[in-house]
Amino acid sequence: MKPRVEVVAIDCLMVRLFDVIAEDNMPWMLAASERLRSGFAGHLIDLVPSYTTLMVHYDLTALTPAQARELVN
Repeated sequence: MKPRVEVVAIDCLMVRLFDVIAEDNMPWMLAASERLRSGFAGHLIDLVPSYTTLMVHYDLTALTPAQARELVN
């Protein structure tokens, strides 16, 4: 699994973890969600999980897009 980071908006990144929906992915998705919540801390506006992706909406007044991308990696 190699996550891909895509720009969704000026203050949103999409972290694509999987290409296929599978129940076996759920522990990975939950772990990634917790890691991102912890990493972004107070700069996270919202984290929206799906079956294969996590959308990270961050505070653009606190982080640059490059800093946000670095937190994802």
